[in-house]
Amino acid sequence: MSNNTDPLQEAINYLEDATIHGYYNSFLMNILLLGIYTSIYFETLYIYCKNFRDLCFPLRNLS
Repeated sequence: MSNNTDPLQEAINYLEDATIHGYYNSFLMNILLLGIYTSIYFETLYIYCKNFRDLCFPLRNLS
């Protein structure tokens, strides 16, 4: 049995290729989204903490 003539082996090879490519593409997408959303999260957290500090401790802004 060769890989080119056996339909079952072709299907298995296709499924393995699709799984590997799908895993690799999802890995790249996760890295991309992690890079984007991590910076947005920390920028938003910084703005929130700064505004919270200004609201809770208004006398610190008098200097």
